[in-house]
Amino acid sequence: VSTQSTGCCAHTHVGQLRRRECEAMAISRRRIAPKCMAALALVLLGLVLLTPRESSPGTRPASCFVESLLSAKPLPRPIQRHMYDCFLRDVASMEATGSHRRHPKRFRFTSFNIHFFTAGYSSIELGDTRSAVMEVIQKIDADAVALQEVPSSEVYKLEREFMKLGYAHMIFAPAPSVHTLKQDARRYVGDRLMVVLASRHRFSAEGAVAIGDGFAVFGAVHLGGSQVVAMYSVHLSVRCSPEQRRREMEQLLAHALDPHVAEDAGRPNPVMPHLSSMDSLLFLVGGDFQQPRQGDYPPHEWAVIAADLRAAGLPLNDGVETLFGQNGFKDARREAGDLRTEGVLAIRPEPPCVSAWNGVISDYIMFKVVPDTSSLFQLGSFSIWPTNISDHLPIFVDFD
Repeated sequence: VSTQSTGCCAHTHVGQLRRRECEAMAISRRRIAPKCMAALALVLLGLVLLTPRESSPGTRPASCFVESLLSAKPLPRPIQRHMYDCFLRDVASMEATGSHRRHPKRFRFTSFNIHFFTAGYSSIELGDTRSAVMEVIQKIDADAVALQEVPSSEVYKLEREFMKLGYAHMIFAPAPSVHTLKQDARRYVGDRLMVVLASRHRFSAEGAVAIGDGFAVFGAVHLGGSQVVAMYSVHLSVRCSPEQRRREMEQLLAHALDPHVAEDAGRPNPVMPHLSSMDSLLFLVGGDFQQPRQGDYPPHEWAVIAADLRAAGLPLNDGVETLFGQNGFKDARREAGDLRTEGVLAIRPEPPCVSAWNGVISDYIMFKVVPDTSSLFQLGSFSIWPTNISDHLPIFVDFD
């Protein structure tokens, strides 16, 4: 909240006034100034108290692409190029300078679909972004990083680069097979795109979790005492039935929450059997879920988004959000109450409602604290990092 005071105590050239009038004005100023300041303080306090902590979907601007849908005007062609141009404008509206330093007492987790180290969108390739991606990761300075769309031929190079940034522990696995670069790609022809999880903390448990015909990756870290963070990096299937995405997430959550689920090589689930000895367990699932959710948008925006999805033959709901809710998970974006980029004075009051080049939110970080009465893991903030080096935006959360 910013408030300007405009002349509540105006200055007057004393040389033009008689001595007695000057003395009277000086007395008046001494009486009025404290009253002005007190009134201003009360106004500011009232604004703070009356401002809701959580913002509704209608309080933030629509993405540029959704605004173009709302205009009811014919969309420029080709439509994909228009969507990407809108995404670039959204990113530009967010860009500003600021501090993103991680608080030393917090645990920070980030998720980023890096678009196979390539600027552009979908299959359109506009240049190499490897160094830029690593620079953004370094600036976000998370304790753990979940990446999607890492080319299979680059994972060992990436591992070395992560080591330089202090991420000594990394696991990777191939995402579902739909995430394979085509033969007409300019780079990484035929590469299976991988999901990656890197951590500055040593993994006490790690592995690949079968989802569909691919995998998510999992890692658990102990933060001292009996505090454990169990993290997943996932890239759900695209151009598939909504039931397929739901089944993939069911498999991931079964691994996380069922103590009797066997991991590879017949070993028991590495987290849940020890829950009774833990003070607190934080589950984090980060990745590209592919599906926009009705609850993230006001009705008039969702109406045009839904119409656009139907026209493209895409589902309005794949059931994944409901699945998370049934299993006690919360959306960090919604729980944090806003979409402000941390430490950044954005041009708009809040960033547009977008995480990817298609003009909607499709990247999420879901979390669950066990037991739910624990005070050891409290969500501090949800943030996005504005950048055009991928067709998705990095998102990250801080927990106290």
